[in-house]
Amino acid sequence: MEASAAPLEENKPVYSPVAIQHNMAVLEYCRTCGASLGGAAAGIIGLTGIQGFLFVLFVLLATNTCIFIKAGLGQSHKYFISSKSVVTSSIFSFLFTYVLFWTFFYGIVHVY
Repeated sequence: MEASAAPLEENKPVYSPVAIQHNMAVLEYCRTCGASLGGAAAGIIGLTGIQGFLFVLFVLLATNTCIFIKAGLGQSHKYFISSKSVVTSSIFSFLFTYVLFWTFFYGIVHVY
């Protein structure tokens, strides 16, 4: 009887878990820096309401754009498993950091 083996997938990339973990940590660091700088800028300028919401979207878009440019446009698959994980990972952490820095600097500049 002949043993049948599953066909090997030759074009499927192989990822190192350690490298992926490191790249995600660098991604988190970049997002945290972008959120803190954006939140501080929004607080100093005094953005509130819809203007503040639009500014946080702008900062998030600018941060993601810089990450994709650094990784090489269309080449993020070399460093991350999927492009979706690059965009969606640590969104809540980004927002919490942004709000923290926004409230701190808004309070210092406009309240006191």
